[in-house]
Amino acid sequence: MSIRHAVKSQFYFFASRLGKRLYRKAPNRPVNRLMIFAMHAINHASSDMAVSPDRFQEQMRSLLDSGYRPLPMDDVLEVLSGRKETPPAFAITFDDGYESVVTQALPILESLSIPATVFLTTGFLDRKVSPPWRSSDVSLLSEYSAQAQHFQPMTWEQARELARHSLIRIGSHSVSHPLLGSVSEDSARDELVQSRLILADRLGVKPDLFAYPFGVRRYGAYSEATEKLLSEAGYRCSLTSEISRARVGNGPWRIPRMSLTEADSGADAVAKAAGGYDWVGIAQRLYHSVFPNPHKGSN
Repeated sequence: MSIRHAVKSQFYFFASRLGKRLYRKAPNRPVNRLMIFAMHAINHASSDMAVSPDRFQEQMRSLLDSGYRPLPMDDVLEVLSGRKETPPAFAITFDDGYESVVTQALPILESLSIPATVFLTTGFLDRKVSPPWRSSDVSLLSEYSAQAQHFQPMTWEQARELARHSLIRIGSHSVSHPLLGSVSEDSARDELVQSRLILADRLGVKPDLFAYPFGVRRYGAYSEATEKLLSEAGYRCSLTSEISRARVGNGPWRIPRMSLTEADSGADAVAKAAGGYDWVGIAQRLYHSVFPNPHKGSN
């Protein structure tokens, strides 16, 4: 096990114990912070990017049983822009476009009436790029190579099924999954414009929601310039992977999200939604200042 993975493992254990001690039960009133969860694959892969179907269902049921309301992304944007109040709530997003989102996650979402937004990497569905997205990190290459069957893209027909589904909104996650803040302005613009055009052509939708690949500014995932390009390209929001709950009134840009992992029980999911993990963003910034970006070879 690498030092990076050992630190992550120990941190997850500590965060879980502290987070559950800090969280409060969902308050029965309008809230000023909202949790958006960032998910990837729903299967039995041994990876931070995967949660098993049983665990995912446990997490979702616990949130509902604790009084949290699931919101579609359109409502999330209204709340964060201060135009709408909400009781304690959460939102679910999926990045990249894994087949298991259709085969494993969708039946669970349907059974619980939970809406979700799926951010698609068009080059992934075209099988031109795949995780770990041109990274040169040995441990990441080994992880994905050994478990390639768990990280297969959905087909375009499956994506069309999602686009037609009443619970699902489709958003863009770029064409080739680059660190957008680290490429030239012309390249970034092409990623944003072309992914939107491809999704419109293939799925018959006009996506105006965007989630940054990798999602961490310190690692070069986005910048002030990419935010301007997003607006010019016709998008109306951007989501990151900066760990925090989103604050009401901060608007629809650079919306933070937090992951759920296989190690997270239902109680952990509720603790995250309630604020028990708000301190983790500070730890994330410290971690990123110590460990180099494992995706540096992505561009």
